[in-house]
Amino acid sequence: MQHINQIGELSWGYSEMRDAIAEFMELYSNRPVSVNDGGMKTPHMFATWFMRKKLKPEIVIESGVWKGQGTWLIEQALPDAKLYCIDLNLGYREFISESATYFEQDFEIIDWSFIESKDRALLFFDDHQNALNRIRKGKILGFKHFIFEDNYPALQG
Repeated sequence: MQHINQIGELSWGYSEMRDAIAEFMELYSNRPVSVNDGGMKTPHMFATWFMRKKLKPEIVIESGVWKGQGTWLIEQALPDAKLYCIDLNLGYREFISESATYFEQDFEIIDWSFIESKDRALLFFDDHQNALNRIRKGKILGFKHFIFEDNYPALQG
């Protein structure tokens, strides 16, 4: 997995992101969930898709599945990655991956010891939980790469 040392030092630039928009929009036009209220919208989906493609993790843990649109997007960006998806209520899914492993528990209570190469894993949190607690627990477990995506209504979150 490509390593980013700190916020502000990215291995990509604006022009590379701009050039990827057409590819993303073609992909996005085939999304399985047409109405994703309560989930990621186009700008968030583009950003997370682009970052995943650039970081190239071998393992992705997605916390916050909702309708499954993000799961689908992870598979599109990283078709060879091992995918673990978490939600306290998996009953809302409209897209269900055949290759993902699903957990109906909170990230913090799952025993992640079966993942040996945590440095090649990406934690993707779209679960509207305390980010500081997520970072602390992830670091204790040995994870190094995190993306937080939340799309709270204005003036909330």
